[in-house]
Amino acid sequence: MAKLAKNILLVLLLAACLPLAATAAQSPTPYPVAYWVNGALQKDASSLPPTLDGFKLYFYKAPGNGFVPTFDYAVASSDASGNFSINALEDLSLTPLAAATYYFGVEKKEFTVGGVKRSWGINETAVDLSQADINSGYKNIAESLTTLVEGAGLTPSGETSGLTIFRAGDTKDSNILIAWDTKIFLTPPNIYARTGDGNGLYVSDYDAKWVRAFDGTTVLGGLPAELGSFKVDPLIPNTLVHEKQVGSGSVEVYYKAYLGATNPPTGADLAAFSSAPAVGKLIVVAYGSKKNNAIGIPFVVSSGKIDDVLSTTLQQKDIEYLKFDSSTQQYAGGYYDSGWKGTAITLSQGDGIWIYNPITGSDIVMTIVGNVPKKGLAVSCTIFGPKKNNKIALPHPQGAALTLSGLDPLAGSEILIFDNFNQTYTGTYVDSGNWKSDLWVKPGKGFWYYNLNGTFDWSTMVKK
Repeated sequence: MAKLAKNILLVLLLAACLPLAATAAQSPTPYPVAYWVNGALQKDASSLPPTLDGFKLYFYKAPGNGFVPTFDYAVASSDASGNFSINALEDLSLTPLAAATYYFGVEKKEFTVGGVKRSWGINETAVDLSQADINSGYKNIAESLTTLVEGAGLTPSGETSGLTIFRAGDTKDSNILIAWDTKIFLTPPNIYARTGDGNGLYVSDYDAKWVRAFDGTTVLGGLPAELGSFKVDPLIPNTLVHEKQVGSGSVEVYYKAYLGATNPPTGADLAAFSSAPAVGKLIVVAYGSKKNNAIGIPFVVSSGKIDDVLSTTLQQKDIEYLKFDSSTQQYAGGYYDSGWKGTAITLSQGDGIWIYNPITGSDIVMTIVGNVPKKGLAVSCTIFGPKKNNKIALPHPQGAALTLSGLDPLAGSEILIFDNFNQTYTGTYVDSGNWKSDLWVKPGKGFWYYNLNGTFDWSTMVKK
């Protein structure tokens, strides 16, 4: 572990030729360990749903527009009586709490009642915290806000909408699997695919780069060579197989499940295609021979484990990882030696991580897969300040210049982007109200943001 921390400090110091304050303070910021949001779920007027236990309840910072937010939330489950206590500081990004409006909601939960599938939940509800509430250490949510409503509730993964993606394995030339949920897709969907060169070329709207690979029954012919080959495996139902795409094929590939009437989409179906759920893969490399690698997570991922998000091929002796907590300005890390040793970490959309690969002549090629946020759905990340370094990453796969990605040129702000192959930084800073260089931010890259000013939320989204 000391190797990676020492090497990162070295490259930060080498970047001192830029007017950037990139070295991190290592003193933890004091923070409360718990703040409880309490309440009790209630059945509706018809004494439904059948049970009250096992509902997932969320407390969060910014409106999620009906979806469980991907940043800045705490979660808990209800007991058999419907009682719940959410530790609002489970996510340190909510620290410190402020006298402000927060949000509460309950994820939809499905039951079969009289042979019919029905669901209950609670839609996004504003909860105002006063300074007195904060001082007390808890907030009790009124019963009038905790009655379950049929058909209501947060969608846990509005970005997925029934489409998921998996790596069949982590070895080079393993297959990618694109699966659809038959409860959402009552008929098999068309699957369109789109390739890119790694700069973040995802586009939600239909254009000529989107190619129909599957018509719901059959793999189509005449596909561009860069797409490779697809197949349907009868042993894997409701799934399209994209062959030999792990660690190979195009650097980035995106897939959409589309049920429109026209192929390619035209007229009113253009909007249906734009809003159709998408998943993607992105290849990133952890270069070897004692190199540090800044990696970012651009998708909504189903598991936060390092092996699941990145690759089990990282399981090699002396591979190290470091994750920076922007709130406390502290690192947590581990290394591999017949198993991961050190501090366990969780990776999620928008996280940046360091991977140290000391193995001579061995570049580790990893394929990150996950769901793409829907077009126009804001994804927020807290940028801590004042005078704090933040390790962040683009939380979607649509590359853009800093300003187009929503990183406004705030006075005193500075950016450092690390080149994993060359082991050098490229940086910029705010000069006279503008970025000195409006650098391109691409998915799969973790980068530093130095924030001279107060804490704020970076909001970014897929725009086209």
